[in-house]
Parts: sequence; structure tokens; C-alpha cells
Amino acid sequence: MAKALTPKGIDALKPHTDKQIEVPDPGLSGLYLVVQPSGAKSWAVRYRFAGKPAKLTLGRWPVMAAAFCCSFLPRYPPALAGPSIC
Repeated sequence: MAKALTPKGIDALKPHTDKQIEVPDPGLSGLYLVVQPSGAKSWAVRYRFAGKPAKLTLGRWPVMAAAFCCSFLPRYPPALAGPSIC
């Protein structure tokens, strides 16, 4: 099993020069840390709505921590608050 994303590990992530990267959080299915080529990091969740894949950006790192993301998600519509998210 993969290790959970830690603040130290997130700070150590380096951006690619030509594309964004998405690092999945192994503790929360559907939650990703997105690292932009500029070095900006933000949290996003991937989900399905009406059978179509969608992505919702939750907030920037370090303003929004992974623990807050999990408590924040149940406030969204049932499509986001399902068992595959938290």
C-alpha cells in the first residue's frame, strides 16, 4: 500500500516543466494533489456526475490540508459525497 501524502512529502514534490502532474492521495479515493508547471499545488477531486467524469478543484496547498478536504467533501451534492471519496 502506498504511503499517505505528508506535508514534508508534498513540499518536496517538484513540478515538470511542460505539464501538470496529479499525485493521488492513497488514503482518499478520488483526491489528487495537482502540481502545475509554475510550482503551484492544489487539491482536486475526480468524480462521476450523470455518468460523465468530472473534476473539482478544492483549494491550494498549504491553505487547504488533506484532512480538511475529507471533511469538506460531504457538504457537496451526493455525487461527490459517496463512499468512493471519503
